[in-house]
Amino acid sequence: MSDAFESYKLHTALKLHFTSPKYDYVKFKGKVKADARKFDVKRDRFFYYKVWARYKKELKDFYVAVFASGEPHWIGDLLDDKYNKIYNEWLKRKQALTKCFTDDVAVIVDFMDERNISFKDLLTGGDELPMIIRLYQQEYICLETVVIINRLTKMTDKCHSSHPFWGDTKLLLTKYQSFVSVSKLGKFASILRDGIDKLG
Repeated sequence: MSDAFESYKLHTALKLHFTSPKYDYVKFKGKVKADARKFDVKRDRFFYYKVWARYKKELKDFYVAVFASGEPHWIGDLLDDKYNKIYNEWLKRKQALTKCFTDDVAVIVDFMDERNISFKDLLTGGDELPMIIRLYQQEYICLETVVIINRLTKMTDKCHSSHPFWGDTKLLLTKYQSFVSVSKLGKFASILRDGIDKLG
């Protein structure tokens, strides 16, 4: 059951990464304190094996996709088709990140135009969540787009929303950034700038 234990450690490490401000999966190279003997008596240990058996080399990506989705889960739930769908949709976005970002910028620009607001207005919160976060929550744009825009604008550092969900949202954006691979950030900056410039 060594594969099951490795699956458990990986799940534990990524859960800590996404939920704890202090733990960084990349910084600590996925290392967590885990006792193999205690794991061997866990009732759900077989589910960790089953998840490993289904995804194997893709297991890390699968867990990242699930945690990034924000869907609460018990390890046995991850065998449901719902989570496989979440993973497949995540893969599609990852493989076509530039297109997803470009399409989302068009949505953002249309939203700004319809409401006659500035890009800066999208990133400020006050008593509410920033409007760009609400666009993501309502599934008009994807999480990866918000993460990239946050990298470009440092929104999470500048926004001081008092909304009760802002803390968790800020943590998600900050933590997920480690797994959104953008080799040429300037390219995305140009796409965003070109879209906004069309408004005049």
